[in-house]
This record gives sequence, C-alpha cells and structure tokens, in this order.
Amino acid sequence: MTALESPARGVGSVEEKDSIARLYSQLECPPPARQDPALAAEVNRRLADWAGRYGLYPGRPELLQALDLGGLIVRVYPSADDVDRLLMAAQLSATAWSFDDLGCDDDAAEGLAHGTIFGLMPMLTVLDPAALTPPYHDEFERQVSGNNLLNAYRASLQHLRECSDDRRVLRYVTETTQLFVAWAAEANWRVSDHVPSITEYLITRQCNGFQVLTVLIDAVTGYNVPDDEWARPDVRKAAKLANMAGLIVNDLYSLRRENRPLPLDTNLVRLIAHHDEVSVTEAIRRTIAMHNEYVREFESLIAELTRTGSAQLNRYLRGLEAWMTGNFDWHRTSSRYALPTDLHPQQP
Repeated sequence: MTALESPARGVGSVEEKDSIARLYSQLECPPPARQDPALAAEVNRRLADWAGRYGLYPGRPELLQALDLGGLIVRVYPSADDVDRLLMAAQLSATAWSFDDLGCDDDAAEGLAHGTIFGLMPMLTVLDPAALTPPYHDEFERQVSGNNLLNAYRASLQHLRECSDDRRVLRYVTETTQLFVAWAAEANWRVSDHVPSITEYLITRQCNGFQVLTVLIDAVTGYNVPDDEWARPDVRKAAKLANMAGLIVNDLYSLRRENRPLPLDTNLVRLIAHHDEVSVTEAIRRTIAMHNEYVREFESLIAELTRTGSAQLNRYLRGLEAWMTGNFDWHRTSSRYALPTDLHPQQP
C-alpha cells in the first residue's frame, strides 16, 4: 500500500513541498487566454442564486463556492462575453459536479445505489426524454418534481436549448451519456473491489471527463461548428487529446482529496504507483510526462487541421486550445485543488 492509499498524515517537509512544486512546474501548457475575476464573480453570484432555487448541494453551499465554477467557465470560454451563456455552461457543470460529489464519490454500496440505480437513468431520461405512455409519463414527472437534481438538469438543458439549437443539444446529450456510462463503471469497481488496470482506467476516464464542457464551446461563444466537421475523426481526436490533458491535470491536483483506499478513489498517479510498483513521486513524474505528450500531440494536430479547416472549425480548434489552457490555470489556482504536499508523496 502506498502513502496515498491511507489518509493524509500531516503536512510534508519543506523539502517535500519544494520537490513536488518542481515536479509540477514541468507541466507543459500555454498560459490562459483570459483571467477576469470580476466576470467570474458575477457568474458565481448568479450560479449560487440559481443553485439555491433548485436545492443543489443541499446544506453544503460551501462545496459549490469552493468549486469556483465561474472562475473555470470564464477561463475555458475566453471568447464568450455573454454572461447568460456563461451561466448556462456553469449550470450544466454544477448539476454534474453536484451528482459526482454527493453521489458517485460516496462509499461503495451507497455510490452504486445512488449513482447507478436511482440516479443515472432518470437523469438520462431528463436529458433525452423516453417515449412513455400517459400513466408512466405521469409517474416519471412526479419523480422529477420531487427531485432537486433532476429539476436542475432539466432547467439547465432548457437554458442550453435557448442559447443554441437541437443539434448542439444532442451533441451535449451524447457526451453526457458517455459520462454516465463511466460513472456506472467506476461504481462497479467500488462494489466489486476491482482495481482497474492503467489502460482500463484511461479508457474509462476518457468518458468521465470534460468533454461535456468542450462540446459546448461553440454554443457558449455564439457560433456553430457544422456537424460534418465536428464529427470528423481527426477533429474528435483533437477534442479527446485536449480532454485527456485536462483530466490528467485534474488527477494531479486531486491527489490531496482522493486518499481513500483503491478502488474507492481511483486516480492515474495512484494506479501507476500501484501497478508499476514505484514511489508516488515517480508516479507523479510519469503522469506529468504523459500529460505533456498529450499536449504536444494536440498542438501538432490542431496546427495541421487549421491549415485546411473552415473559419468555424478553426475557431473551434482554437477554442479547444483555450479550454485546455484555462482548465489548467483553474486547477492550479482553485482552492478545491492543490499540490499533494500533505500526503508525503516521496514515500514508496
């Protein structure tokens, strides 16, 4: 068992802090395209009012405040100045984060029951309505009316519909369906006490990621990437590369929070340490190297794609780059995330 598989045992030494800080400084990512604290604060204020009306994070408003989704949204959509569209993205993010924090991150049995049985299918049905005959439709509507999260999801999706069109709504639903599949897979790891391989984790993590945010780039910014260009395999690959770079950053900066025994908390660093039988410091080094490979491949690919892409496609590709850099900056500065210096990461 590595040090990260047991609860934190206090703040590490100055030398440990310096060592980890030096490692994290090797993360390669261009600077963010925008930092606007005033705009972020306004998005956060409106989001808090909205979340309060729908009862998200019931009794735990400090969790939403610590998320600073306004700071994230303003950074990852730097070309968007419409506060209402930025709020729409923040609402969709808040509903997903609320479910993940209060459902999927729960202990094994509760996480499975709440996350996959009682949560995911109703949520998916809110996003993509089922064809139900009247008695069953009425029964489902009663279920929605009594569930704060379902009501919030429905309202946030309606906001997306008002800001875009049916095609982009369907794109969002498609990406969210993959997210739900990943949540179900991770819940199964917990109840079956299965520690996934690194490959299995990366495949699943690809779906449990930020593509539900990158798919909104044109909707939030106020233009439309044509379907035939958005669906191209090379364009999809670019989105997945940016997504994976962002996910690895999330894993690196989540180490302090994700300290329950595997597989209750699965994280790329911890899995590398576990399967490769290396120290956590070495696992961090390998994870950072993987992140940098994703960033370099992404930058190379979009440089090639923008030489022949349409104006809308090139705008989207630059939006992916801005999303990746903004996501990194948000994790680096968020109070929710931090360097894992309190977990003695140099111990084997």
